[in-house]
Amino acid sequence: MAGPDERLSPEDLERFGRGDEAAFARVYDGYASDVRALAARCFPSPFEQEQAVMAAWIVVYRTRRLRGAAPLGRWLLEVASRCFQERLRDSGRHAPVDLDRPYEPRTPAGSAARLKEAVRAFAERLPYDERKMVELGLMRQLPDADVARALATSASRCRALRQAVLEKAAADPHVASALDALRGGGG
Repeated sequence: MAGPDERLSPEDLERFGRGDEAAFARVYDGYASDVRALAARCFPSPFEQEQAVMAAWIVVYRTRRLRGAAPLGRWLLEVASRCFQERLRDSGRHAPVDLDRPYEPRTPAGSAARLKEAVRAFAERLPYDERKMVELGLMRQLPDADVARALATSASRCRALRQAVLEKAAADPHVASALDALRGGGG
C-alpha cells in the first residue's frame, strides 16, 4: 500500500523502480511541482531553478533503483535537496532547505491572509513600478499587457519588472514561498 505522501499506485511505484518510462512520467507529473517549489526556495533566478530541477530529475532517474522502501515523495525531495545543496555549495552559496514544507498544503486553512500579508510587506519595500507588478501581475495574475497599460509602459518593461521582482523575492525564501502559494504553486 502506498504511504500517505504517495501519489501513485503500488504497481506504478514498482514499475518506476524497474525503469519503466511511462511510470517515470507519472512520477514526474505527480511530483514536479514539489521539486520546482523546493528549487524556488534555493535559487534566485528562474533560469537557475530550471537548471537545478533538470539536474535533480536526471539524478532521480539514474538512482531510482536505489530508493528502497522510503516513501517516494520524501525520497524525491531528499535527492533534489542534495542536488540543490551541491549546486549551491559549488557556487559558494548556501540556502536553507526545509524538506517538510513541500508537504504542507499550498494555502493551509487560515493561512491565505498571512501569505498575502507577507507579500504585501515585501512589496511595500519596492519601488512603485515593482510594487504594482506584485499587486497586479503576481497577486492578481493580470497579463503583462494589462499591467503595462496600468503603468503606462511597455510589455517588455513589464517583463523586466516581473523578473526583477521575482529575483528580489527569491532572496527571501518565505516571500518566494508565499508568492508561489498565492499564484497556485505553478512556479
